[in-house]
Amino acid sequence: SLPNLFKNAGYTANYFHQNKKSYYNRIQMTRTFGYENYYSSYELRIPLEERVLDTHLLKNEMLRDKIVPDHDKFMSFIITYSAHTPYNIERTQCNASLTEKERLNIEQGKDENKICIKAQARETDNFFEELLKVLEEKEKLDNTVIIGITDHYAYGYPNREEIYKKKNANDINFLHKVPFFIWSSDINKSTKVKEVNSNLDFVPTVAALFGLEFESKYFVGKNIFSPNYEGLVFFSEYSWYNGEVYYKDGEILKGENVSDDYLSKINRKINNILDINEKILSTNYFQVIKKRLVSN
Repeated sequence: SLPNLFKNAGYTANYFHQNKKSYYNRIQMTRTFGYENYYSSYELRIPLEERVLDTHLLKNEMLRDKIVPDHDKFMSFIITYSAHTPYNIERTQCNASLTEKERLNIEQGKDENKICIKAQARETDNFFEELLKVLEEKEKLDNTVIIGITDHYAYGYPNREEIYKKKNANDINFLHKVPFFIWSSDINKSTKVKEVNSNLDFVPTVAALFGLEFESKYFVGKNIFSPNYEGLVFFSEYSWYNGEVYYKDGEILKGENVSDDYLSKINRKINNILDINEKILSTNYFQVIKKRLVSN
């Protein structure tokens, strides 16, 4: 896991979220992944109207000093919350994020969902702004990398037609194209990765950038900055997209025709990945490997 890779390199690794530890059994999950602590704003008794705002993680002195500690080698994994569904004024995360003008617009009958989603997303943006300020105040800005990765699109937004339009998509799988960015103060010119990639590529990419030691054979994903990286994403129903060709239900729905050999090659690759994944889960493979290593 990424926290274990960082810990092996001498970093601390801690996990932060506003919700309770029992939700999704996150406390067990974070322990399994190797995080040293789970800091829950709920467990810390921070009031609801405060903890639904992402910026509270940095405005609360105790949390701020845990997220950006005094020592240099730290990994802080933060799950933001403000932009999460639903998008209506009855929910605390929208209500707490609105400006007075936005609140008035909702009262006057303007699109509540659209106003709320923008206000909630702005609060997450404000979190990153606050993070930069804290890093600068603590003189750690030039020695810290900020990575943002998205787990899903705003599936709770009720206007599905607008989501498709915003994403310029005509297939549900393409709604899953979401932001992933890496920021460092010494990056003078931003670079956009043209090859398609997925969350599977996240750990190998970050590990390679930080020079962390890891065995690539245990990861399905690849380092997206490798010159040998071949962009490919696949979906739950075995469809796939390589940036040019979209293959689904035995048909090419986007892109030029490609050879049957190429289609067979990619389909075999995906079937093999999913087959291995199923066997890893059903046999508890990594626990077996761990026990063998300990016994030896």
